Amino acid sequence: MELREAGEDYDSLENAERVAKERGLIVVAPKPDELFIDLDCDEDFQEFRKRLADFNSQKLGFVLRIERLTPSASGPPHYHAVVKISDADFLEPEQVILTDERRILLQFLLGSDRVREILSVYRMLRQDDRPPTLFFERP
Repeated sequence: MELREAGEDYDSLENAERVAKERGLIVVAPKPDELFIDLDCDEDFQEFRKRLADFNSQKLGFVLRIERLTPSASGPPHYHAVVKISDADFLEPEQVILTDERRILLQFLLGSDRVREILSVYRMLRQDDRPPTLFFERP
């Protein structure tokens, strides 16, 4: 089975923006302290909420909180959750700057679409020009 995700017809941020514009969408990239969680159904959302609560109970020195939840471009029950990492007691000014590796790992642990995160790891290991984490969303 070949792993493939929607929107895989671009190879760079510039091409992603072109493809998004053709589809009437916009490209959203995570800020340095954000995770992008791709949820494909209500069960995924419920599992994400449980994992988020469990993660925050671990006393890791920072807190994860849902910044926003929006329907994905394909519409409900597909959602995009933006999770903010805050209250880090080991960095100033309370902002964690995520590497691609840590972002992908945390997104996977929180229940983001497995295929999306696996493909992100492949792109990162190949050192593709395409950013490993993007959302296509309605303007």
